[in-house]
Amino acid sequence: MVRPMLDRLVRQAPWWSEPFAERWSGGDRSAAFLGRVSAVEARPLALERVADSLPHAGLSDAGRRLVSGAIAEARGDVRGALEAYDAAADPRAASRADRLRLAEDMPRRALRVAASRSTDPELAAPLLRAALRVDAPWAYAIAIEVAERVARPEEQALRQLVSLHAAEPCRPWRVARPGVEGLARGVGEVAFVARVCADAEGDREAAIRLSTLSVRARRAAAEAAWEAGERCRAGGNGGCALMNLRRALRTYPSHSRAAASLATLLVASGRRDDARAVLLETLEATEGIDTSRQRLAAAAAQLGIELPGLSAPVTESPTSIAPSSQD
Repeated sequence: MVRPMLDRLVRQAPWWSEPFAERWSGGDRSAAFLGRVSAVEARPLALERVADSLPHAGLSDAGRRLVSGAIAEARGDVRGALEAYDAAADPRAASRADRLRLAEDMPRRALRVAASRSTDPELAAPLLRAALRVDAPWAYAIAIEVAERVARPEEQALRQLVSLHAAEPCRPWRVARPGVEGLARGVGEVAFVARVCADAEGDREAAIRLSTLSVRARRAAAEAAWEAGERCRAGGNGGCALMNLRRALRTYPSHSRAAASLATLLVASGRRDDARAVLLETLEATEGIDTSRQRLAAAAAQLGIELPGLSAPVTESPTSIAPSSQD
């Protein structure tokens, strides 16, 4: 609670002032602003101070739009963030837009925007992953063209895999299986595509192994989104919390902790019917996972929501953030 109290005390003081700007010698000012936004993402009053400082920052138009997009994203305003990023004509903004669209499950939109803009991103991995999700010739063509222009050494393995797969589906699996499995451990889209290829070739053992990797990747992404949502919820940033908790459930629909937290937020904002719908959808996704269903029942009981066929052995608060292997 100390930082939110300090945020209230210094609310009227911009984070960046003109006298401070005159003494600044730290290089790229927009990078300093981006670092500050990342550091205070969960604290809405601190974000307001950063936003209030923009007129005094002396940023270029592109830099101002980039930082504005980062602030909007930190507040959970996906549309506002994307509008600002797309208008910035800055490689960093392009990368942030691609990453955000992928996180919000908009791979087709990410690729179409990339095809029409004049600025390449710093990183092409989000577009390569988007192409694997879409799995269409036009998608591969856009992603590969951008990736070849960007030519980041750390993306070479993924770029080559996508190029081979686009030219001949499943060829990477046939000619470079160890490399594919290595990438699959860190890139969920690769794990999914490789599993499909292993299935098509009748390699049941590999298909099971790759399916496990795909599930683990989705679970890890959902867990990261849930943890970000919990940090934002604890700091009072409801928009950020809603964005991340919804993302967690979209990525891994049986994440009962994310469902409990999201339902709690929705009830607090007067959206009880929406909260009940979230709990019901997650209840369906957790069929056979007793611990998760008990957690949902406990959350529903605490929120005064009835769920069909469930009693409520309230053993924990729905706001608990302890880790669980069941989610």
